[in-house]
Amino acid sequence: METISEFVSVLCSLLLATAGVCLAYSTTTPETFVADNATVAHSQAGTELMVDAYQNLRDILSKQLSNSYPVPPKFYSSTYTIYASFEPLQIITLDEVLQSISMSSAITLTWRDPKVRWDPREFEGIMSIKLPSSYFWLPTLIIPETTVEEGAPLIPDAVDVTFQGDIQVMMPTITTTLCNLDLTYFPFDDQNCTLAMMESEFYNMTPYTVTLGDMSRYFGTNAAWKLVSYKCYPQISIESTPPFSFVSCHVEIKRRSAFYVINLIGPMGMTSLMTLLAFCVPADGGEKVSFIVSMFMSTSVFYNYIINITPRSMQNLPRVNILLVAIAVQIIFATAAIVFVLVRYSKTKERQKHHQSPNFPRQDKHSDDRGQTLNLKSELGNRTSPLSHQTATDKGYADGGRPEDDLKKPAEKSTAPPNTRNEATIVAKDVSRSARMLSCDQLDILFFCVMCVLTGLLYLITFFV
Repeated sequence: METISEFVSVLCSLLLATAGVCLAYSTTTPETFVADNATVAHSQAGTELMVDAYQNLRDILSKQLSNSYPVPPKFYSSTYTIYASFEPLQIITLDEVLQSISMSSAITLTWRDPKVRWDPREFEGIMSIKLPSSYFWLPTLIIPETTVEEGAPLIPDAVDVTFQGDIQVMMPTITTTLCNLDLTYFPFDDQNCTLAMMESEFYNMTPYTVTLGDMSRYFGTNAAWKLVSYKCYPQISIESTPPFSFVSCHVEIKRRSAFYVINLIGPMGMTSLMTLLAFCVPADGGEKVSFIVSMFMSTSVFYNYIINITPRSMQNLPRVNILLVAIAVQIIFATAAIVFVLVRYSKTKERQKHHQSPNFPRQDKHSDDRGQTLNLKSELGNRTSPLSHQTATDKGYADGGRPEDDLKKPAEKSTAPPNTRNEATIVAKDVSRSARMLSCDQLDILFFCVMCVLTGLLYLITFFV
């Protein structure tokens, strides 16, 4: 059944096509056939006339120009002007170290040769023709700041000639020129590159605009740079005699910063923040110093990358380079603070270990309380203990003594060894001083807060001042 349905559909399609052809044939009149044939004959005749006129014009101009040598304009004009147009199409590369830019561009030159003229009415309205460039005097274009051996682009073998004698040539080329880069705000920077064009015999050159259409859509976009605008201006060289004018073109480009933010600025910021986390590592873990050293090693990797993209001589250092130096200084300060905390922790552990040793002086019948040791001398002096006075009274002074004699007797000294009393005094002073000092955890919190404030000020000064 499916085969029969497909056969029926194909047959219906053939019938409909045949009916359409018949209907079109039936609506065509003999007059329509005659008109169409006349139009075709007229177009063929016009095409033959245009071809003949083009061949005649080319033969006439070729004979005229081949019998004479090209004459430079300075022999028949004192003020000769060459018009130049420059249109960048695509940014190929930009070398930050060499400070050079390569662009694919189209340079158009236009000048006038008075020997080449014709009347378009005599040649079926032909207003321009293409002739070999060897028939004409050709200007030699110079780009002073080019960095390649090829120099300026060469004029092709054929040029466009108009009936007024204007000669125009377009030269697609890749221009590589110097570009003074300002990397202060790298990677959020805009660059302005200048390209100068002059003629080798110092003829005057004037910029003009040639509309080439939206040719940039036929070229790929650069991954690192975006073409913002371009403009050509006339410049006058006053130092030369006589003065002459040349064309100066300014190309403004903008860096695509997303790549550098993700792969450079972001990791640098995270390294700076992770440096602060070193104060959160416990002092007894033994990982504080190794943690901060690993942060410093990661900073050296960023240093290596910045050095590879930064020119060797610059007027202004990039802000990202200053930020990297500030992060290294931050790591050094953090290392000093961590070493201070670790030294304090080590001394505290030694003190605790000394207090727990068996030779540490403790309170017994020969030594007073730690808090009363410092006041031992002031309390003893010439005073007599009431307990000893009461004991002597209870005895009734059987030996014939008097209470006044007890007052004249010197106070009984402590039987504790002198070294023990000195050690107890020193320990009491250490305990009092330790109570006034911050603990290791408190120092970590203090240094963490100070470094957070310094890091915030660092980023504000680097990017917003």
